[in-house]
Amino acid sequence: MGVEEAVLTTISGLWLSDAPKVNLNSRLKEDLNLDSLDLVEIILNLEELYNIGIMDEYLANATTVNDIADAVQRTLSEFQENIETLSQSTDKEKEHGIYVKVSSD
Repeated sequence: MGVEEAVLTTISGLWLSDAPKVNLNSRLKEDLNLDSLDLVEIILNLEELYNIGIMDEYLANATTVNDIADAVQRTLSEFQENIETLSQSTDKEKEHGIYVKVSSD
Protein backbone atom coordinates (compact mmCIF):
# COMPACT_ATOMS: atom_id res chain seq x y z
CA MET A 1 0.00 0.00 0.00
CA GLY A 2 1.40 3.37 -0.97
CA VAL A 3 1.53 6.37 1.34
CA GLU A 4 -1.34 8.20 -0.33
CA GLU A 5 -3.57 5.13 -0.17
CA ALA A 6 -2.64 4.55 3.48
CA VAL A 7 -3.54 8.14 4.37
CA LEU A 8 -6.85 7.93 2.50
CA THR A 9 -7.68 4.60 4.16
CA THR A 10 -6.75 5.90 7.61
CA ILE A 11 -8.87 9.02 7.24
CA SER A 12 -11.81 7.14 5.72
CA GLY A 13 -11.70 4.75 8.67
CA LEU A 14 -12.74 7.50 11.07
CA TRP A 15 -16.38 7.16 10.06
CA LEU A 16 -18.52 4.14 10.83
CA SER A 17 -21.21 5.28 8.45
CA ASP A 18 -22.08 8.25 6.26
CA ALA A 19 -18.43 8.80 5.41
CA PRO A 20 -17.73 11.77 3.18
CA LYS A 21 -15.89 11.16 -0.07
CA VAL A 22 -12.20 11.51 0.81
CA ASN A 23 -9.58 12.35 -1.80
CA LEU A 24 -6.14 13.93 -1.72
CA ASN A 25 -7.58 17.40 -2.33
CA SER A 26 -10.11 17.13 0.50
CA ARG A 27 -9.69 19.94 3.01
CA LEU A 28 -9.37 18.59 6.52
CA LYS A 29 -11.65 21.07 8.28
CA GLU A 30 -13.87 22.46 5.56
CA ASP A 31 -14.64 19.28 3.59
CA LEU A 32 -14.14 16.54 6.18
CA ASN A 33 -15.06 18.47 9.32
CA LEU A 34 -12.07 17.04 11.20
CA ASP A 35 -11.05 18.57 14.50
CA SER A 36 -7.67 18.54 16.23
CA LEU A 37 -8.40 15.26 18.04
CA ASP A 38 -9.26 13.59 14.73
CA LEU A 39 -5.97 14.82 13.29
CA VAL A 40 -4.03 13.46 16.27
CA GLU A 41 -5.71 10.08 15.83
CA ILE A 42 -4.88 10.05 12.12
CA ILE A 43 -1.23 10.95 12.72
CA LEU A 44 -0.84 8.40 15.53
CA ASN A 45 -2.31 5.68 13.32
CA LEU A 46 0.05 6.56 10.46
CA GLU A 47 3.06 6.72 12.77
CA GLU A 48 2.18 3.28 14.09
CA LEU A 49 1.60 1.90 10.59
CA TYR A 50 5.00 3.05 9.34
CA ASN A 51 6.86 2.88 12.68
CA ILE A 52 7.96 6.51 12.39
CA GLY A 53 7.60 9.79 14.22
CA ILE A 54 6.31 12.63 12.07
CA MET A 55 7.72 15.99 13.10
CA ASP A 56 5.12 18.55 14.15
CA GLU A 57 6.60 21.14 11.82
CA TYR A 58 5.78 18.92 8.83
CA LEU A 59 2.13 19.10 9.81
CA ALA A 60 1.92 22.66 11.14
CA ASN A 61 0.32 24.04 7.99
CA ALA A 62 -1.50 20.92 6.83
CA THR A 63 -4.88 21.80 5.39
CA THR A 64 -5.51 18.93 2.98
CA VAL A 65 -5.24 15.15 2.93
CA ASN A 66 -2.36 15.55 0.49
CA ASP A 67 -0.48 17.67 3.05
CA ILE A 68 -0.62 14.75 5.48
CA ALA A 69 0.56 12.33 2.78
CA ASP A 70 3.45 14.68 1.98
CA ALA A 71 4.45 14.82 5.66
CA VAL A 72 4.46 11.01 5.88
CA GLN A 73 6.43 10.68 2.64
CA ARG A 74 8.95 13.31 3.75
CA THR A 75 9.48 11.49 7.04
CA LEU A 76 9.91 8.14 5.29
CA SER A 77 12.39 9.64 2.80
CA GLU A 78 14.46 11.20 5.57
CA PHE A 79 14.40 7.94 7.51
CA GLN A 80 15.65 6.05 4.44
CA GLU A 81 18.41 8.63 3.87
CA ASN A 82 19.53 8.25 7.50
CA ILE A 83 19.61 4.46 7.17
CA GLU A 84 21.72 4.71 4.02
CA THR A 85 24.12 7.16 5.65
CA LEU A 86 24.54 5.00 8.74
CA SER A 87 25.06 1.85 6.74
CA GLN A 88 27.99 3.28 4.78
CA SER A 89 31.30 3.00 6.60
CA THR A 90 34.05 5.33 5.47
CA ASP A 91 37.54 4.07 4.76
CA LYS A 92 38.78 5.71 7.95
CA GLU A 93 36.12 3.94 10.02
CA LYS A 94 37.04 0.62 8.40
CA GLU A 95 40.72 1.28 9.07
CA HIS A 96 40.00 1.76 12.77
CA GLY A 97 37.59 -1.15 12.96
CA ILE A 98 34.56 1.07 13.50
CA TYR A 99 31.45 -0.30 11.88
CA VAL A 100 27.84 0.64 12.16
CA LYS A 101 25.44 -2.26 11.90
CA VAL A 102 22.02 -1.22 10.72
CA SER A 103 19.12 -3.61 10.92
CA SER A 104 16.09 -3.10 8.73
CA ASP A 105 13.89 -5.13 11.08
